[in-house]
Amino acid sequence: MAVEEDVEVTKVLFKLFFERTCKLDDLAELLHYSRSGMSRIIEKVEKKLEREGLRLLNKPYVGFFIGGSEVYIRNYLYKLLKKKSLEETEKIFSCSKRNAGKSEK
Repeated sequence: MAVEEDVEVTKVLFKLFFERTCKLDDLAELLHYSRSGMSRIIEKVEKKLEREGLRLLNKPYVGFFIGGSEVYIRNYLYKLLKKKSLEETEKIFSCSKRNAGKSEK
């Protein structure tokens, strides 16, 4: 996986972990991709989650969400956070907070 794709997959994973559900349009906007262009990224996200015993689930009118054992979810989230530097993690959280503020307005 190319470095840029790995960053994109990680952004999608964090968004899915920190928001209960996420629609394809939201993910496409996050990465500045078209809806059709997201299919490659979604496939890579699915593969990463499957390796960890998790699944990417999708419900119409609800969106994507991560399914699996709570223990596996917590362990994988810990692994993701552990790989990121403090500065990178703060950027991710500040981005999530700004997006949350937009959705509240």
